[in-house]
Amino acid sequence: MCFSWVTSTVKIMIGVDLMLVIWMDNCLNQSCYHRHVWNFKKGDFEKLNRLLSEFPWDTIFILDDISSIVDAWTDTFLSLAKECIPYTSILVRPNDLP
Repeated sequence: MCFSWVTSTVKIMIGVDLMLVIWMDNCLNQSCYHRHVWNFKKGDFEKLNRLLSEFPWDTIFILDDISSIVDAWTDTFLSLAKECIPYTSILVRPNDLP
């Protein structure tokens, strides 16, 4: 009974220490990143349709594995879209408002 305050203090110290470690980990893991914001209202979709229909898609689908096909298809589609739809690249910070 004499040392009950010691066990309570140790429990509190461990709890505070654990909370501090979790808080620090969350702060350090959050980082800034870039993303594209597309302006679809100003997009030239006739041009995009023409480019998509003229692209030789057979060259992509001859790859060996599905991951390579998906990567090549995505890269091609995005590069054609970037030619026809205006976009800006923004920096998103963890504490920014939406």
